[in-house]
Amino acid sequence: MSIFSEITLGAKIAWGLTAIFMVVVGLLTLTPVPDRVVPVGSDKIYHMVAFAFLTLPLSIAYPRFVVRLVVLFSAYGFAIEVIQPYVGRAFEFYDFVADAAGCILASILGCLIAQRTKFLKFRPE
Repeated sequence: MSIFSEITLGAKIAWGLTAIFMVVVGLLTLTPVPDRVVPVGSDKIYHMVAFAFLTLPLSIAYPRFVVRLVVLFSAYGFAIEVIQPYVGRAFEFYDFVADAAGCILASILGCLIAQRTKFLKFRPE
């Protein structure tokens, strides 16, 4: 019997969304950007939103583990920043700060949502 056999449909959806968001964030942040493409507004907002989307599904499904999720996804953001100079982009410490802020905000929101629903609990009742 695997751990996934005891997971609710909501938690499976959370895992699937997180996997998709991880791939999308990885591709968007590790693909070289042509010089002529300039993001509109502050790219720090984009970082916060991306990492909030990355963190939110599992924060709702596993509110007891939000601290671990924040550490895990913040570390993912830091690893991306470390790798970026090797793919033609630049390491920016404040991008990492924005990533972590998005993780923290989403984990708080996820805990609030989880308190109001039983749909995404880990174990079926």
